[in-house]
Amino acid sequence: MKITLTNHKIYTYAIQIKEFCDERAESLMPARCSFYIYKNLNTLIEAAGCIDKARQNILEKYGTQQDEDKFNIDEESRQLAQDELNDLSEIEQEIDIHYIYLQDLNGVDLSVKQISNISFMLKDKEIEEEN
Repeated sequence: MKITLTNHKIYTYAIQIKEFCDERAESLMPARCSFYIYKNLNTLIEAAGCIDKARQNILEKYGTQQDEDKFNIDEESRQLAQDELNDLSEIEQEIDIHYIYLQDLNGVDLSVKQISNISFMLKDKEIEEEN
C-alpha cells in the first residue's frame, strides 16, 4: 500500500527499521513478516539514500567540506542552508509499505522498543474487521 510520508519520516523510519533488523538479525519470525520487514527496509533505505544525496548537495552548495561528515558554512549562508534543509525534510513522497498484521506475530517475543520501531507497518485485523 502506498502511503504519503515526509522525507523526515522516511529517514526516521529507515533508521528505526534498520535498528529493529540489527537487533533481530538471528531471530526467527514467520516468513511473511520477515519478508515484508526486509522489503520495507530496502524501500526506505533507497528513499533515504536519495534524501541524503539531496542533503549533501545543499551542504556543498553553501559550505566547504571539512571531513566526511562535517561542513563549514559561513554565518551569512547558514540560515539559507538551514531553510533549504528544512524544506527538504518536509517534502512528501509516496512510499510503498507492506503492512504486517499483529496476529502474524503471535509467538514472536518483541520488546516495546522493537514494536515501536516497526509500529508504522503494523495493523490489527480485529480492529480492521470492526470498522
